[in-house]
Amino acid sequence: MSVTSSKLVVGEAPGLYGEIKVDESVIQQIWNEQLIDQSKLRTTCGLSIQVKHCGSWNRAEEGPDFRRAEIQIGDQVNHGDVEIHFRPSDWVRHSHHQDPNFKRVVLHVCLYLDKQVGSAGQSSDASGIPVLHLLPYLTQGLEEYVEEFTLRKLAGMEPSIRTTKMDLLSPENDCLKLAEQRWKQKGKFAQARLQNTDWQAACHQWFLEVLGYRRNRGPMTQVALEYPFSCWSDRQFNVEDIFSLQQGWKLRGCRPANHPRTRLMQYQKLSIENPSWPEQLLSLDIGSESNAADHNRKSLSIAQYLKTWRENILGGIFGGSRANTLWVDAILPLLSIQQGKDYFAIWYHWPAGDCPAGFRDMAHRFGWIKGTSSSPFSNGVVQGIIGLLLKESQ
Repeated sequence: MSVTSSKLVVGEAPGLYGEIKVDESVIQQIWNEQLIDQSKLRTTCGLSIQVKHCGSWNRAEEGPDFRRAEIQIGDQVNHGDVEIHFRPSDWVRHSHHQDPNFKRVVLHVCLYLDKQVGSAGQSSDASGIPVLHLLPYLTQGLEEYVEEFTLRKLAGMEPSIRTTKMDLLSPENDCLKLAEQRWKQKGKFAQARLQNTDWQAACHQWFLEVLGYRRNRGPMTQVALEYPFSCWSDRQFNVEDIFSLQQGWKLRGCRPANHPRTRLMQYQKLSIENPSWPEQLLSLDIGSESNAADHNRKSLSIAQYLKTWRENILGGIFGGSRANTLWVDAILPLLSIQQGKDYFAIWYHWPAGDCPAGFRDMAHRFGWIKGTSSSPFSNGVVQGIIGLLLKESQ
């Protein structure tokens, strides 16, 4: 924190569409939930880092962002505080070198390094505090983190929410426009993933993340990174041990069917019974069509693709809205980029996956569905509402 915990710190960050404004609180939340690749963390000086306890998020008092952390750096276990900044030079810029509240900081976590500092990356006041350059260890793009955190807040939103802007919408055109923006964004996310890993690994990682829902996406991401695709088809692979060893699960109020242990066991079953499912996806003959306005589920043969996806590829292991969410949130964006085809129309008209309670009522109110076969509650409508609420929340 610069001066007080209530002071908002905003920085410019490179996003998929250019510079985006990111609150420092986003970086703090990433650290608080450890939504990073923890397997090979190192200081900018090359010492290994093990986060035994990230600290308690300080959101009410002056001083470091995280109190009472336990961080092993090299062979030494350190007990103290953690400070989060965009760059190491922010330490002096925010006058922390003159503030006694920051004397117990044992790790300086920075999203970027200062260009003039280079690979050394130490705090510019030469205090000797180890610096963690966070960017290389992020498991998603910054925009994905921002979207994920915002959607969590929206998940509990009451269906009666309405704003002046919402009431002035032109139903069909605005829903299509907002959904198309979401589709393009997901395509950018998929492109970034496929640039950093191969097809099989991208499917594996994104599949498990979606199985984590919003509450357990972070731990699921860690599981996907630590245990690659090849592990899961081994019948000796012990999912119970993997679940027990992974920290950070949010289980309170979790329905039995959505429990991460259950989802991990289902994923192992899929990997054993159909170990070539990522390759099967590439062999699908899906008609490429971007004009959603002139099509519907019947003209796009969605019933046929839905059956192939649920029965032939997933083997009936995942059903209902979860199977739909896996398809629209992970598989179809990846396939679109991998095959160089635009699947927007199919993505738009695909049956809705998981969404916050009340979205159907909101869609009726906006005139985006009319309860008929010609205007069903589709993924495109859900994505249009999410796009609208994200815009309204900014």
